[in-house]
Amino acid sequence: MDERLAAMLRAAGKAANPEGTERLHRYWVHGEGAAKIRWGEGGDYDRCVAELGKYLRDPHGYCADAHHAATGMWPAEHAALEKHAGRAAMADKKPYGDVTYADPKNGKYPIDTAEHAKAAWSYVNMPKNASQYPMNGVTLSEVKDRIKAACRKFGIDTAGDDSDGSSGRAESLAPVYRDFPLKDLSVRSSREGRVVTAYAAVFDTPTEIHDQDGDYWEVIDRTAFNRAISDAAPQGSRKNWRIGVFYNHARTLAGTPSEKHSMPIGVPLDIRADGNGVLTETRYHRSEFCEEIIEGLESGAIPGYSFSGMFRRSTPLIPRGGFRKDRTGSLPTVRRMESTLREYGPTPFPAYPDAAVVEMRAQTILAAMASDPELAVRMVSMFRGSAPEDSLPPSGALSSEGLAAEDSRLLVRSGRPVKEEIQAARSAFLQRYRRHE
Repeated sequence: MDERLAAMLRAAGKAANPEGTERLHRYWVHGEGAAKIRWGEGGDYDRCVAELGKYLRDPHGYCADAHHAATGMWPAEHAALEKHAGRAAMADKKPYGDVTYADPKNGKYPIDTAEHAKAAWSYVNMPKNASQYPMNGVTLSEVKDRIKAACRKFGIDTAGDDSDGSSGRAESLAPVYRDFPLKDLSVRSSREGRVVTAYAAVFDTPTEIHDQDGDYWEVIDRTAFNRAISDAAPQGSRKNWRIGVFYNHARTLAGTPSEKHSMPIGVPLDIRADGNGVLTETRYHRSEFCEEIIEGLESGAIPGYSFSGMFRRSTPLIPRGGFRKDRTGSLPTVRRMESTLREYGPTPFPAYPDAAVVEMRAQTILAAMASDPELAVRMVSMFRGSAPEDSLPPSGALSSEGLAAEDSRLLVRSGRPVKEEIQAARSAFLQRYRRHE
């Protein structure tokens, strides 16, 4: 036993002989008394002082020495170690346990259940609660986005429920189709088949759109497809991308479902977002139809690539009734912040105009068809296969009456319907051909 401890106990009159002192030492440092104090656990020194205070006038010095005898550390060393361990544990532990909060920095608005998500959405839209943001680096928009994501998870509709004056919805109500002029197209051959590299979407390109969301200028954000690409990428035992590749969205030129085009034309090898857009690398199937598509891409006869999906988040929110011109006649600009990616592929009519590229390609198409009768026949055949049977005149009967029945929405950049443009090119070719007979 430590001589200092024995002397302190003798001085306190609690032990008249060394054997009694030793028994007390064993009792408080290693025996039943030690079990009460629980040496090595947080607060052990304070518990010792409380217990020994019943017997000693000044137990602090004895408890410090007893702490050292029991643990090998002085109380101050133990306290510093506990403090450091506590900080490390807090760094690893979620600040509010396993509960998910819309405002994690402040532990506000739990969204771990449907009821909590509803309550959070209602609460955060109250002006007095919304006015406190931004706070601790968290903005009101970030909090609302988290609550909306939770509401979508639980099947709760938040459309038009913003009570702070921003009534609207973040999600588009229907699938969208966006077509883009070809950019940096490349075609290479491999053992498995021909590989086409092309952009299925472009970023930061304002484009006038008229659809179910109204009339507006649309800009696709550079991060819009990050989640969609990550979710669709091959993972684990799944080796293939969860995205289809179809010609013209598996539709006819009139926008109706096409049985012929509903079969995939290729397999994605890589899909990634870079500074320009969504770059796709696709191995096309070995078939006559796919070879015709690739030839059309290389010649410029098929001038665009496209994708379909659904816009999950937009800024600003989509208002009731959709976007409209303001009092000055200007269209609003809508930035698409998040989009799904269901399928992509080549399309004959890009909706995102890039005047220099598209006009150049249109001239290339007409020139090629006017000088190459086989190409003209193949392209007419492809367009015919893309249209519903009742939208085309009988073979050999392309007339002004038949052209008048064309869907006026299907125009090329000249402003004329598609088949009228093809007919004009065909007529030019026949005239040249006859002059050289």
